[in-house]
Amino acid sequence: PRAVNLRDKPGGYWKVAHRGASALAPENSIAALEAACATSVDMVELDVVVADGELRVAHSLPQLTADSPRLDEALAAFAARARPEVVLDLDVKDPGHEGVLLDSMRAHGLLGRTLITSFHPGVLRTVKTLEASVPAGLAYPNDRYGLSERRPVELFVGPGLRVLGANVGQSQLGVFTK
Repeated sequence: PRAVNLRDKPGGYWKVAHRGASALAPENSIAALEAACATSVDMVELDVVVADGELRVAHSLPQLTADSPRLDEALAAFAARARPEVVLDLDVKDPGHEGVLLDSMRAHGLLGRTLITSFHPGVLRTVKTLEASVPAGLAYPNDRYGLSERRPVELFVGPGLRVLGANVGQSQLGVFTK
């Protein structure tokens, strides 16, 4: 499998379908994933939670519905419909199921097309230990109050993110904000 290339895109930015094409269909649904795959996006981001011991696609447990797909269903849809150059970003919300996650990605031939992100450094450490070739990115939680841009807090944001990256312990780690 080819490696995910996260270098700058020609034109200067990545077109990311957040939670699938959530403006066109319910977020994190198969319909949103299919709608995203039908567009010219560079990446499709989906959220992964654990519900009743099973990996499901939803932003959080309160947002989980009967229609929220199992991760295997979403991976099968992505593998079947996304253009080969489109990258999948799985934003893992719950630690402890990294082996199952990687096995599912492997079963659908997506190890070389998937970025794993999480705000749990342990998820990223485990993913990199189990499958070093899969790129991982630390998702900085939403700064809803703009604290990262206020002095004196601003002085600590960069060093704090570097510490988080060091705690993950991987040179291939990217830091993303959500």
